Amino acid sequence: MKFNLQDHFPYCSLTARRPLFLAAIAFLLGLLLGGAVEFSCAAFFAVAAALFLGFLCCYRRSFAGFLLLASIFFCGIGSMRHALCIDYTQMDLEHGAVVEGRVERKTQKEGYVLYRLGEVKIGEEELAGGIFLSSQSDYQVDDYIIAQANLRIPERADYPQGFDDFLYCRSQNVLLRGTALTDQKIGEAKDISSFFHGVNRWMRAQMKGLFAESALAQSLVLGENGDLEPEVAAQFEQADIGHILSVSGIYLFFFAMLLERFLLFCHVPKKWRDGAGILLFILLLFIFGENTAVWRMAIYYGALKICSICWKQGDELTFLALAFFVTILPNPAKVYDLGVQYSYAAVFSLICLMPYFEKLLSRIKPDFLSKALASVLCLNIGLLPLLIRQENKIWAFSLLANLFVTLYTSFLLPILTIFTLIYGAFGEAVSFLGAIGDELIGVLKAFAGRAEIWKRAALALPSPGALILLLWFLLLFLLSRRNFLSRKPKVICAGAFAVVMAVAAFLPLPSSPGIQIDFLNADGLSAVIRAENGACAVVGTAAGRSSADYVIKNGYAPQYTICLSKEERHTEGVERLWEFGHTGEVLAPPDAVRVLEQRYGIACTEMKSTILTLSPRCRIFITYHEVHQMIEQIRVEIDGRCVCLMDLSEDGPNGQEKADVLYWEGADRTALSEGIECEYLILRIPEWGTALPVSHDGKRQICNLYEAGKITVHFGKHTRLEAMYGSG
Repeated sequence: MKFNLQDHFPYCSLTARRPLFLAAIAFLLGLLLGGAVEFSCAAFFAVAAALFLGFLCCYRRSFAGFLLLASIFFCGIGSMRHALCIDYTQMDLEHGAVVEGRVERKTQKEGYVLYRLGEVKIGEEELAGGIFLSSQSDYQVDDYIIAQANLRIPERADYPQGFDDFLYCRSQNVLLRGTALTDQKIGEAKDISSFFHGVNRWMRAQMKGLFAESALAQSLVLGENGDLEPEVAAQFEQADIGHILSVSGIYLFFFAMLLERFLLFCHVPKKWRDGAGILLFILLLFIFGENTAVWRMAIYYGALKICSICWKQGDELTFLALAFFVTILPNPAKVYDLGVQYSYAAVFSLICLMPYFEKLLSRIKPDFLSKALASVLCLNIGLLPLLIRQENKIWAFSLLANLFVTLYTSFLLPILTIFTLIYGAFGEAVSFLGAIGDELIGVLKAFAGRAEIWKRAALALPSPGALILLLWFLLLFLLSRRNFLSRKPKVICAGAFAVVMAVAAFLPLPSSPGIQIDFLNADGLSAVIRAENGACAVVGTAAGRSSADYVIKNGYAPQYTICLSKEERHTEGVERLWEFGHTGEVLAPPDAVRVLEQRYGIACTEMKSTILTLSPRCRIFITYHEVHQMIEQIRVEIDGRCVCLMDLSEDGPNGQEKADVLYWEGADRTALSEGIECEYLILRIPEWGTALPVSHDGKRQICNLYEAGKITVHFGKHTRLEAMYGSG
């Protein structure tokens, strides 16, 4: 039977009008479902093949397209299952495996460097993916290195809203994590990628020579945050504009539009303007290399301009779908990459809502300004749920800040890039450009620094789930002119989705019947205790803002916040919780009370030895040492039995304690007594640090927070422990 696609799509049906876009939506939904199920990919590919055969043989033309979309949907499920089902049994993961690879990316961490290696070999076996390798050595991107390393498999987190390390690693095409015991450089790569990276390093070197604010300039233009001062980055995050500290395809799109406007002003013919825009993006690809946001925008913009050159009417949603498939097909797990989510969400919102805002702001002159304002409003509306998911807050200043910053950055980034290129060509003769650039960067820096005065107006919100995100973008599509529904069905569907979103977002979640404690990775105790009735207590905030953000992200409402010290790492977390009204009653030892009240104006209850009742079953016992003037022990009891002991004393437990879980802070100062009875021992020792003697008698499991990232202990019929990066 001869198959003719036109025979199946003769009418202007919903499927026929935009097949690539609808295929991308079906494939995306399949990918998301594939990330949640645990079946073999073969079954889904078999169903997809059967549906595709049905599409080929179907004579009901109105039904054939839906069979094709269903086939693509099951292909998406199968593709994600294939991406996530890794056969680790063929890999040599023994202690001290020999790893060879190429440095593709490096990130400076506290006390070590994290490398992403590609072209990896373990022994003689080539790996179909990369490795995250922690090392104390300093290498450059494109160096080939060999290392003897301890390797481990990233594990999936199954606690609610927990960070899933396995999905994150797969989104980066990484299969394993490792800690280097010894390593050395064995060569350098010489190919097109290394050329891109060389241009990027050249840009960084020019910025260091030209701008006094070079760290911030590199972050804005190149997305390089290694040299950025932590306090500056924190100010941008507090102002809710931290997203501009990385490369965005949207800003580069504005860059290209600015070039087009300039060429139009110079009366350059249309085809030459379009060609100049394509050449600009080729240049940007040289500068930014393999950045996903730039690559996606280059595909989208290139398709748009090729249609313009050929005098064809292009469909922007189809171009976006094309960019989606080019980005996702090599690695379907990339949908879990936050940068990919932000990038596509922003452009999708821009496409759907731009006509409305252009009409609304049409009276603003010149036209370029009205279009820029319309673009910024569209971007912020599209990114709103993702920003809430990331920042867990929203307030009026946030929207105003992003309006200003997006406009200002779209003007600033081209200037900084051009200044850098001019300096690279002419050297010190144009060094005065650095002073101009620093003044322009200073406006952003001052803006972020003064955002502190608005923080009290912030509304803390828990992270919206995947259902809320999907409904939000479906609502944007329904409201747009890009679909073919009549007005009445659009209004009914939009209203229904809005009601479902409101119910899902604001109805209280059912509380867990169990009791659990989350230990966060921090330089000191930082734990969240949740009782069976939903009551919550924050014990220690040594993780600072991270511990507070964890509480807010999960929507917890603490009855008690216990500050253990006047040190900034503790008080900063309390102050963050207090900003958003998530502290409950604040308890602290006398010296910390004075700091919190005088520095932050936080009303505190002075705490020494006390008992806190969290629920009818769960109580917290706090022991205060009068001589040392410190809290030395915290006990959590369930039904009168000590299930968790958190020891903060210098001398360690006294040898007569019995608990299911022991958190021991002095593992690098005091040897643990043989008389301690516990099922789980939790400590925090850096990967290159050493714990004093700990009895390995087979009766306890030892977990290192530094390596685990976060540990959750569930107390039920049996005590059960989960770790973010694995339990061993």
